[in-house]
Amino acid sequence: MTLEEAKTTLYEASTTLSDTVRKLCFVGIAIIWIFKVGDKTAGGVTFSPVLLWPLRTFILGLIFDGLQYLYKSTAWWFYYAIKHRQNVPDDAEVQPPGIINALTQVLFYLKVVCCAYGYYRLFGFISEAIQRSGVSH
Repeated sequence: MTLEEAKTTLYEASTTLSDTVRKLCFVGIAIIWIFKVGDKTAGGVTFSPVLLWPLRTFILGLIFDGLQYLYKSTAWWFYYAIKHRQNVPDDAEVQPPGIINALTQVLFYLKVVCCAYGYYRLFGFISEAIQRSGVSH
C-alpha cells in the first residue's frame, strides 16, 4: 500500500463516518420525537426534560457537521483563490499548509462525540423507561 492509498482509505472512511453520524443524529431526533411527552402548547411541543439533553447534542452534532463543511469549503476556496492570484496553474504541484485542515478535524470529532453522547443519554432514558414499566429483557 502506498501512502496515497492510505490517504484515500482515510478519506473514504471519514466520509462514510461523517455521513453515518449525520444520519444517526437525525434518527436520534426522530426517536426523541416518538418519546415526546405532552401535547402541543402555544410554545410548541413539550418534551421530557430528560430527553432535552440528547436532543441538544444531536442538534449540536448537526451544527458541527454544517460548520465542518462550511469551514472546509471556505478554507480551500481561499487557498485556491490565493494560488490562482499568484498565477499558479491548476495542474501544478502545491504543498498546502497542514493547519488548513485542523479546524475541519476538530469539528469532525466534535460531531462524532455529540452523536455518541446523545445516544448514551437516549439509551439511558430508554433503559429507565423499560425498568419502570417492568418489562424484562
